Formats: sequence, structure tokens, C-alpha cells
Amino acid sequence: MFDPETLTLAESVLTAYRTRGWHVATAESCTGGLVAAALTAIAGSSDVVERGFVTYSNEAKIEMLAVPSDTIAAHGAVSAQTAAAMARGAVRRAAADVAVSITGIVGPGGGTSQKPVGLVYLGVARRDGACRVERRREQHQPLRRDLVDDDEPGVVMAAGCRDTRRSPAPHYEPDHRSGDEAHDPAQAPDGPAAGQGSQ
Repeated sequence: MFDPETLTLAESVLTAYRTRGWHVATAESCTGGLVAAALTAIAGSSDVVERGFVTYSNEAKIEMLAVPSDTIAAHGAVSAQTAAAMARGAVRRAAADVAVSITGIVGPGGGTSQKPVGLVYLGVARRDGACRVERRREQHQPLRRDLVDDDEPGVVMAAGCRDTRRSPAPHYEPDHRSGDEAHDPAQAPDGPAAGQGSQ
């Protein structure tokens, strides 16, 4: 199901978390469970992977991950704020030390000039309240190994499942606030909360 590079990347993520003694949960929208599937395709992953949430609809994000409806209404399902709320919700609702989230616009429709097709937001939240979000734009090129982030391997795993390249990203300071309180000043609200091809 997965190419050798993705499986190698998944194995490196599992090794990194296993070394730290961490359990991971995933919260996926546009990938529909591919991140969790890639991780669990590796033998022995059960000692690292705790659970996965597939929250394709806005309702699922709200019900399963406690993403505030106001966050989606203000910023859209595809936004740094929603990605942060998804990751924070997953780590709160799972017996995990870290959670990875991904939301994006897969196309072929649903893109805008501010949020084009291929845009994804990748989030990582830790049990201690720290949260980080990266904004990436799909380039239809293989993920380069020199872009691997040793500090947050879960971000790289999510990126590998969307075949993306790194772009400038907002960072969130450690805190214990709800997802809608995380603010990315570079991302102004635009368009409806959800659109065709936007998850």
C-alpha cells in the first residue's frame, strides 16, 4: 500500500518515539487515516501507536476532538488554528504523550487564492501542553530526508503521507489553552468554514 520511502520514514518515527518512551495518536482529516495506516504497517508499532481519529467532517472534528465550532467558523477547517485544536484534542482524549494532526485542501475543487489546493497544516501537540503547527504546500515531489525534523518526527510522518515540502511555519509556545486561543497572525480568516475539497 505504501512506497518504501514512506515505510522507512514511518519506521524512523516509531523508533524516535519508542526511544523516548512516548505513545502517539493521530488526528487526520484530508489524509483519511493514511498516517495511522503507515505507522501501523510496521511490525511492532503497537507499543507506540495508541489510536487514530479520522475526522473528515467539521462535525467529526467538533464531536471527536472537541475542536471549538467557533474556531472552524472563524478560521476554516483548513487553518493553523484548527490543526492546533485537532492535535490538542487528540492528545487530551487519547492515552498518548503526543498527537499529530493534519488538515488540508486535497482538490480538485475548494481552493482559493489564500488557501490553494495542496495546502496542508500539520500539527503536533504534547501532553505537557506544547503545540506546534506547520503550513506546507504540496509540490508533488518526494519528501527529502534532509528536511526531517528530529525534534518532531510526527510532523514529518504526516508530511510524508501528503508528499509535501517544507514552507515557513508558525510556532506555538507551550501552554494549556484550548485550540481556539492559539493565534497565527499571518492567517486571517478567509472564506467559508468549509468548502468542496477542504478537510
